[in-house]
Amino acid sequence: MNKLKLLVTLALVTLIVPILSLAAPSPILDSANLYKVKNQTAAGSWGTSVTASPDQKIAFLVHLHNGVIDSTATNVTAKVTLPAVEVTNFTSTATVSASNASPVSANTQLNLTKSAKIVYVPGSTVLYNHANQVEANLPDGITTTGITALTSLNGCWQYEKWVRFEAVVVAEPEAPTCTLSADPSTITKGANSTLSYTTTNATSASIDNGVGNVALPSGTVTVAPSIGTTYTLTVHGQDETVLCNSTVSVTNTPNPPIVITTGKGNTPVSGPAEAAAGAVGLTSIGGAAFAWLRSKKDLLGALKKIK
Repeated sequence: MNKLKLLVTLALVTLIVPILSLAAPSPILDSANLYKVKNQTAAGSWGTSVTASPDQKIAFLVHLHNGVIDSTATNVTAKVTLPAVEVTNFTSTATVSASNASPVSANTQLNLTKSAKIVYVPGSTVLYNHANQVEANLPDGITTTGITALTSLNGCWQYEKWVRFEAVVVAEPEAPTCTLSADPSTITKGANSTLSYTTTNATSASIDNGVGNVALPSGTVTVAPSIGTTYTLTVHGQDETVLCNSTVSVTNTPNPPIVITTGKGNTPVSGPAEAAAGAVGLTSIGGAAFAWLRSKKDLLGALKKIK
């Protein structure tokens, strides 16, 4: 009898031990609805594409879900691609991976109304739980090296998470331009005469020789020129100054009346390039453009920079 019990026990052990020794099920990361975007500034809805303009914010949502019950994905990471340069359209890819599961990816389409950069907002990455509650603030890096969002993710819908972050659309300011012109027939020595000007993308503008600041973006100014007077329009942009080298000069002729010589050009200036740009402007329009180099000292300083 004892031998029979022993045999039965051994048989049960033989059956149970393999069952207990079976490996736990492997996790599978879910790729469905993995990646969504929306125009946060315009209060848009989540979708797989978004349209945004400069200075608007785009919100991004990455879904973390393990689709195998009784399994655990470990070291779950998330990474999203954003453009490193200015773009008009960009396909952004989100990739979710784990130490013990194959990675999954999904794309969204980012459409901008003008060429611009899409810049991650530091400190904006947050982890949401199944109840749509903020569970933790996550470190920056999701758009560069990627981040570990969770050390473990159990399999079931109740354990799903979302990683949310924001980026802002940043457009480089366009270089300002300007023109200064006059109808020669309206220029009379010592009498009131009219100059017309236009600017684009400028934050301020001024005309020398006593005219001073002028309203943007266009208008006219009244002057009473004398022989040899040159007027130069200078505009300032958001991050640079442009010396337009747009000038009008009143000159004498063998026989009156007074006539006007007009030089036009748009020469962006930024830092050390100023002297070189000025030199190009001088070559292109001749002596009239010397108006923006106020003295011999200025000219020598500019030439020294070119070296």
